[in-house]
Order: sequence, then C-alpha cells, then structure tokens
Amino acid sequence: MRIPIIDPHIHFQSASFYDLRLMALSGVEAIVGFSQPAYKFSYPETYHDHFERLIRFEKSRAEKVGIRVYLALGISPKAMIRDPFSVVDFMDKYLDLDFVVALGECGITDHNDVMELETLKMMFELGRKHKKPVFVDLPENYRKHAIKKIEKLAEDTDIPPELVVLNDMDILTALDVINLPFWFGFSLWPSTTKNMVENIFKGDLPLDRILLSSNFDPLCPNPLILPETVLELSLNGYDDFIIKKVIYENPQKLFNLKE
Repeated sequence: MRIPIIDPHIHFQSASFYDLRLMALSGVEAIVGFSQPAYKFSYPETYHDHFERLIRFEKSRAEKVGIRVYLALGISPKAMIRDPFSVVDFMDKYLDLDFVVALGECGITDHNDVMELETLKMMFELGRKHKKPVFVDLPENYRKHAIKKIEKLAEDTDIPPELVVLNDMDILTALDVINLPFWFGFSLWPSTTKNMVENIFKGDLPLDRILLSSNFDPLCPNPLILPETVLELSLNGYDDFIIKKVIYENPQKLFNLKE
C-alpha cells in the first residue's frame, strides 16, 4: 500500500526546487507552508511583503513539481513585531482565501509576556472567525505553565478546541496534558524521531488528534524526513491504515482539505 503524505507544517520557502522535487517523488502530495518564524520582522510592512511572497511566488514554485500547496499565516513571537495590531488588520483578508487553511507561526516564548499573550489572543479570535486552526508553538521551558495560559486564552476567545494545535510538542508534555481536547503537533528531527514516533504509534496518545510534520526550515538537514519516517514505520510492521490516518487523514480533516 502506497501511503500518501500531507506535510502539515513546513517552511517550504527554505526548500530548493530540487528539495521540492524529491518530496514529490517520495510521496508528498500536499503541504501546508507556514510563514517564517526565524527572522526579525519588526514592522507590519515586512509581514505584508512576506505574505505576498508566499502567495504570489512560493506557492506556484512548489506547485510546479506537482505538490498541492496550502498556506498558514501568523505572527510569530520570535519576530519581535512592534505593532501586531496592524498586521492583524490585513491578515483578515488573506484568511478569506480558500488556500490559506490555518494560522501560524504563532505561539509563546515567554508565558508572562503581556504582548505575546495579547497577540496570541488575536490569533485565536481570527481562527474562530474564519473557522481555521491556530498552531501554537510552545516555549522551550515552562511548557505546562504556557499551556495553562493557552487553555485560558482559548476559553476566553471561545475558539473551538478542535481548532487549537499545540505545536512542537514533546512526548512527556503530551502525556501530561493528554486530557486536553486540543491537537498535538510533533516535529520530526533526526535526533528525536525514532523514540518519539514509537511512543506515538504504540497507542499512548489519541491518534485521531496527532500531526507529524517535517517542520522543514533553514536549519533542517533532511527534506525527506517525513517520507523516510513513513517508510520506517511501514517496514517496522505498523499498520498502514493507522499510518495513513496520522500522516494523511488527520491533516486532511483538520484543514478541511478536499482530494
């Protein structure tokens, strides 16, 4: 059984055309390309230009190799934006586009930072309004404290819990908050992939709310980490129908994608 792949979180503007061709040849049928988190975007105009580049150039570049391309747009706390309110004003029109299927990068680097929390609140309000999921990157430290703040913001903004994705999750944190009704997004990295994937697929976590992604970015050394993981799972005897559920059907359901 050939398992089709949807990569639900990738920074494909960092991928060369050769990388994209390899992904397509390896079974990646669709990707959700996220706005860039890693650079300093101080001014609203920078975000506007970045969103326009994703929509008008990067999307068509990836589609030339036969991959279906969707986008996620958001305000990353790492960008140190000076006026997030202005960005929210013009994000609204982009979220009306059918191929913009989520909000991200979003998240928290410091769960006590008032501006970060206010910015995430605005992302939740946009997600609720447009009925599109919000990917919330977790901080490196004090993750459980951050998740409590995220839970409170989700409740305050009345966003449906099935539209909230706790992203860049780790296994121990996921087991601690397993009863929350949110999605759990796991990024594949060479140093952690094997043990993490085994923990996920042995049934300790709710497989109907799990996402696996390459999170490909300028620091990722392997554009094929998601297809390789799928192959390893299949070779190691995991049921192909379960693999397909996590790798293909879950993102299809979350983003409301059509075949």
